[in-house]
Amino acid sequence: AKKPLDDEEIKKYLDICCLDFPLNGDCKVLSGGERQRVYIAIYLSLLPRVILLDEPTSSLDDDNSYKVVENIILFCKINGITPIIISHDNKVVSKFSENIVRIG
Repeated sequence: AKKPLDDEEIKKYLDICCLDFPLNGDCKVLSGGERQRVYIAIYLSLLPRVILLDEPTSSLDDDNSYKVVENIILFCKINGITPIIISHDNKVVSKFSENIVRIG
């Protein structure tokens, strides 16, 4: 069984998702976009072989979208994780995709 992450490790995963808030803070005050990124951080911490992200940056502005996706893709490459990202954001798709599957 995997041991729980310490605070430093948790911060590392939150940093990947561009989140900075106190670990003992109240999660009820997080915005929808912040909650979405917390979930992504949790999933990345599990080090899956494949991660499927459906519109992972839908609630972020362009600058934050790029940084979050860039960080996730770099983390995945370093850790041998295959990211599959579903997105309608053509800017993100064109900047970060290795393979594109268009439906419809």
